Amino acid sequence: MEAAHGPPLPGHGASAGGRFAGRGGPRGDRGDGCAVTRSARAQRSRGSPEREPSNLSLSLWLRLIKAYNLLLREVRARLDPDLTLPQFDLLSQLAREPNGATPAALSRRLLVSAGNLTGIVDRLEKRRLVRRQAEPGDRRKVRLKLTEYGRVRVRKMQPRHARDLAKILSSVSLESQRSLRAMLGQFNESLERKKEER
Repeated sequence: MEAAHGPPLPGHGASAGGRFAGRGGPRGDRGDGCAVTRSARAQRSRGSPEREPSNLSLSLWLRLIKAYNLLLREVRARLDPDLTLPQFDLLSQLAREPNGATPAALSRRLLVSAGNLTGIVDRLEKRRLVRRQAEPGDRRKVRLKLTEYGRVRVRKMQPRHARDLAKILSSVSLESQRSLRAMLGQFNESLERKKEER
C-alpha cells in the first residue's frame, strides 16, 4: 500500500524553501538551496551543450523535485490548519485498517523513521484522534487505531482532499495523468528493485 504522500526529498527541506519542510517557513519556490540545482543553473548560464544521458537524468531529477515541492505546497495550503501533512497521511492510512496497524508497518508505508512516527502518533493521541492498543497476549506490542472522533474527522477530510487533488491537477488532461501514473509506477518498481539488489 502506498503512502499518500512521501517525505521531503533529500536536500529540499527548509534550505530549498522552508514552506515545503513544514508549516510557517519562508514562502516561495526558489529551489536554490540545492547544490545540484545551482550547478545545473551555472552550467546553463555558461551555455554548455547538453550531454545525454547525464544531463537528461539531471534535468529529469530537477523537474521531479520541482513538481513534488509544488504539489506539496498546494496540498498543504488546503489542509485543515490544525493538521500537518504527515499527520493527515497517518490518519488516512489508519482509515484503511479497521483492525489497526503496527508502528513498523506504518513506518514502512509512510517512509518515515520509527522516531518520527512516534512523535506524530504522540501528537495525534493527545488530540484524541489515534489510540494505542496493546496486542492480546503481548502487552509490549501495540497496534495503532483511529478513535471514533478520528474516524469521523478523516471521513470528512478525505472527500475534500480528493476534490482538491483533482482541482490541482485539472490543467493536465486525464489521458496525460494516466500516462504519467503508469510511467511513475514503472519508475517506482525499478527503484524498489535497485534497493533490493544492494
